[in-house]
Amino acid sequence: MTKIMPILTLAAGLGLGAWWGHERASPPAVAGGVPAAAGTPVAMRLTDRPNALAPPATPDLSALRAMIREELASALAAKGGAGQPVAPPAQQPPPSPELVAQRRDAQAQINALIAGGVWGNEQRINFRQKLGALDAQQREEVMQQLFSGINSGAVKVDGSPL
Repeated sequence: MTKIMPILTLAAGLGLGAWWGHERASPPAVAGGVPAAAGTPVAMRLTDRPNALAPPATPDLSALRAMIREELASALAAKGGAGQPVAPPAQQPPPSPELVAQRRDAQAQINALIAGGVWGNEQRINFRQKLGALDAQQREEVMQQLFSGINSGAVKVDGSPL
């Protein structure tokens, strides 16, 4: 019985391979199994393509760069002119003293959370709430502090850090 199974598996594999080769070599047929006549449209299968397994040709990089330049030039022309420099962003007014105090308080509370050494659900929720009060530079600083604490092992994380 143990010698028969490999022989049967080999025979089945050879039979399937022969059937697959026959199916690939046969001409495409229309409804009813009749070969298509010359001049009639034939629906191709994926396996009917020549070089179906060949990798796609590499694109012409110089033509691709030229197309990108054209698209960028047309986008700049539509936005405000190709030769005109882009206006700098509007200056933000200085933050109010109350906002500065809120940001300082939020940063101090975040530093206390990080210094606690344990990072669970409660700390994560408080961190997210306080993070919204900070400006972009302060957010980046506290994120660096948090992740450096996690990486150094000073902060033990229970679950996801954010």
